[in-house]
Amino acid sequence: MSILSINNTVSVLKDALEGASMAHGAIASNVVNGQTPNYHRVDVDFKQALAQASGDPSTSDELTLSTDNPADFGAATPGDFSPTTTTDETSKMRADGNNVDLDQEMAKMSMNADYGSMSAQFLKNQYAMFRQVIEE
Repeated sequence: MSILSINNTVSVLKDALEGASMAHGAIASNVVNGQTPNYHRVDVDFKQALAQASGDPSTSDELTLSTDNPADFGAATPGDFSPTTTTDETSKMRADGNNVDLDQEMAKMSMNADYGSMSAQFLKNQYAMFRQVIEE
C-alpha cells in the first residue's frame, strides 16, 4: 500500500498534480512548436479523468445540493486515473497549417500553473494534518 493511498483526498490530489504536470508538458510543446508548419496543438483533458477516477458522478459544472450516491460522501474508492491527450485538427491559425495561438497557450499555462500550485498546497496541508495526528 502506498502512502498516497491512505485516504481518498490524498489520492485525488496526487492525480491532480500528475494531470497538471501532463497538461503543462502539452502546453509547453504547443508553445515550442508555435512556429512549426503543420503543427497541431495538443491538449490533456485531465480534469474529466480526475472527476471519473474520484467517483464524481456529475459531468457538468453545476453543484448538486442533494444526492443518493455514496461516492459523493467519500465512500467510493478511487478508480484508475487515465487522462487523454487529444490533438486539435479542426482549426487553422495560419496559412502553413499551424493552429497554435501563443497568447491562448500562455494564458492556459498560467492557469494550469496556478491549478498545480493550489493542488500542491492542498496536498502539503493533508500531510501536515497527518504529521500532527502522528505527533500527538
